[in-house]
Amino acid sequence: MGLGRHTRDKRKVRCIPFLFVALPLASQPSETLTAESRLVMVNASVYDNQNHFHADMTAENFRVLDDGSEVALASVGVEEVPLSAVILLDASRSMHSSYDAALDGLHRFLDKAQAGDEFCLLAFQDHEPADCRFERDPMKVRAQAAHIRPHGGTALGDALLAGLAMAKRSRNARRVVLVLSDGLDNSSSHKWAEVRRMAVESTAAVYALNLPVWGDMDSWQTLRLRRLAEDTGGRLLAARNVKELPALLEHLEVRQQYVLTFVPPGATGHRTKHQVTVRLRGRAAEHLRVYWRHSYSTVVH
Repeated sequence: MGLGRHTRDKRKVRCIPFLFVALPLASQPSETLTAESRLVMVNASVYDNQNHFHADMTAENFRVLDDGSEVALASVGVEEVPLSAVILLDASRSMHSSYDAALDGLHRFLDKAQAGDEFCLLAFQDHEPADCRFERDPMKVRAQAAHIRPHGGTALGDALLAGLAMAKRSRNARRVVLVLSDGLDNSSSHKWAEVRRMAVESTAAVYALNLPVWGDMDSWQTLRLRRLAEDTGGRLLAARNVKELPALLEHLEVRQQYVLTFVPPGATGHRTKHQVTVRLRGRAAEHLRVYWRHSYSTVVH
């Protein structure tokens, strides 16, 4: 998603005449995306083949299905808000040859910080990392990263759980967990199924910059991380070689997103999980890709 020139808390979302909206705000205690009324809100991001975010889409460009049933969109808009980013930096031995490139990319990502953004750096090896502190000043995060050197094993699953937990404490509504790792995991004490469950229930989107293991773009480690990212409305960018990492991070857009709202086709008398599918229509489907959070929960009283 490039972090261009944005003003603080800039929002460009069309208002619509519904009075019963219940949306998941950052201050709410529950992290699960829920809709307690008849209006559902889904965030989506659209990119071209050069990973540039496309902000000129309209309702006619989107097709949304709720549990397989197509729904009419009540509104479509682009939202730009301050960012809370938890950065998971793989500092294990397997990252030795690519660690400097990962640091370079991290610096480029931090160079694009905007007013109101906050960042929390969690470097991890073979154990669950300690809590980090959110910093408004990117230079403090740079200084923290400068003192870290790769060693030990990799506990990626444990680090993801810690990062998702930290994201709950952030102050901004737009929450991101950014993973810089080769995808290996040989030391986690938690099962990947637990990691995925917490990621899906969280309001944070997971973005991963991944160096494929042994150059294999289809390794099971890469595919597992890609599925986790896309389930949460984020994405995985796999570098073919270490030299690609800094540029991928420099052009990664994580602030802008589409807000798609619709009335679900039906309701039940209890909490239920719904699957959402977002597709592009017409010529947009030929050269653009869309990413979205794949599920939401409803509570009908």
